[in-house]
Amino acid sequence: MTVYATPKPQPVSEILVNPPSAEQSDLSVRLPVLLFFTGAIGWFVLGNLVYLLSLIKLHAPAMMAGVPALTYGRLVPAQSAMLLYGFASQAAMGLILWMICRLGRTLLFGKTTLLLVGALWNLTVLIGVVAILGGNLTGLDRFDLPRSAASFILLAFFLYGICALITFHRRTERDLYPSMWWILAAIFFFVWVFAAGYILLQAEPVSGALQPIIATWFSNNIVALWLVPVGAAVVYYFLPKLSGKPLAGYSAAVFSFWAWVLFSSLTGFQYQAAVPRWLPALSAVAAVLSTVPALGMGLAWHQTYAPTKNSSFAGILRMVRFASLIFVIGVVLAALSGVPQTSRNVPQFAELLAYTLWPQGLAQGTFYGFFTLAAVAAMIGIVPTLFNSAPSSLSTGKAFPTMMIAGTLLLILPLLLGGIVQGNALANSSLPFVEATRKTLPFVGISMIGVLILIICGLMMLRDLYELTRNSCMECCGDWVGGGSR
Repeated sequence: MTVYATPKPQPVSEILVNPPSAEQSDLSVRLPVLLFFTGAIGWFVLGNLVYLLSLIKLHAPAMMAGVPALTYGRLVPAQSAMLLYGFASQAAMGLILWMICRLGRTLLFGKTTLLLVGALWNLTVLIGVVAILGGNLTGLDRFDLPRSAASFILLAFFLYGICALITFHRRTERDLYPSMWWILAAIFFFVWVFAAGYILLQAEPVSGALQPIIATWFSNNIVALWLVPVGAAVVYYFLPKLSGKPLAGYSAAVFSFWAWVLFSSLTGFQYQAAVPRWLPALSAVAAVLSTVPALGMGLAWHQTYAPTKNSSFAGILRMVRFASLIFVIGVVLAALSGVPQTSRNVPQFAELLAYTLWPQGLAQGTFYGFFTLAAVAAMIGIVPTLFNSAPSSLSTGKAFPTMMIAGTLLLILPLLLGGIVQGNALANSSLPFVEATRKTLPFVGISMIGVLILIICGLMMLRDLYELTRNSCMECCGDWVGGGSR
């Protein structure tokens, strides 16, 4: 392994005349991306540990009941903040920086600012999680951070976005690949969605009747317009690259992009929600229309896929392909389960599956099945390039990709099946509510196994990152790091 010095900032004119190589681009983003990835993986492990504990509390609610911070009502929002803002958002921020520099053939702008952003972001999430466990939470789905923490999240991302957009402006490759569309959309939509939620729900709260509408809109779009675009950018980049084929359906990708942005932003309202009836109706129609861009992207990804001849990246390609399949299936299932009964001949999915484990299974399918699988696959492929090292053992071997896919499926599928069982049990008026709820416990237990496997995968990623960092330091500093004389 050869270690290069981090390239010094260059004037824009020099970058345009002499575009940097891929190695130089990777070196320019190394420290900020490593900071975001390390923080993301750490919060991934911690968040899933808390998630596992919350699932255990469903089996044994009396366990540690005397500790307020460990009650179910605080563990769930805490793990949501850890995974959404600690893991997913930091992973997305690191992936965006790397892909902008790679696809734009440019060097990163504002490295010092981004390092400060990373430190501020992790500190803010930590303070927010401690506040949630202490009882200072909003009760809003995916927006449980207290106002003080949310304001610093918005400030940190504002600084991050400035650096990312300036880097994009300095690119030498002027043609925009589809991944760039999704990256830019993700940056703008995060600012829009988070700022709107912060102003309307915390800084200057709207009236009580409007708060459920704004909260539902925020909860849906922080995933549909922030995490999904980043996941789509990863699939659009890595699938053709590792398959060794050009992207199929390039022109259709434009339609899929705009259709997803338009229709997915209108979904999220359940049929039984305490909101005006036209909102769930509009949401159901938008969910059905969202299947059109999802199926379009899925078809293009399927036509692009080909088994890689390089065994070093077979695991990454397998994870990316599974992520794309789960995304399409999840969007279709969400559309089917969101349509209310229109006649006696149409199954009443919306009525049957509401207030069961089914919506949670769909949400975890998008988060774990699509974004997490795609992001983890990208991270284990990117990190070795930051050190100019050989591919990681996590991507060359079969164990890690298999564990990630198995853990994800064991987490998602039992929740979906449990939701169907629970819905049928609740529809049986002769069955007591407690007995109907107990029927879900075996499915929750299987999901716990999936979460445990994902925790092990997170620890494996931390160990691999430590080994790469240590080897890089050994190569650079020699005997001083190894314990020899200075």
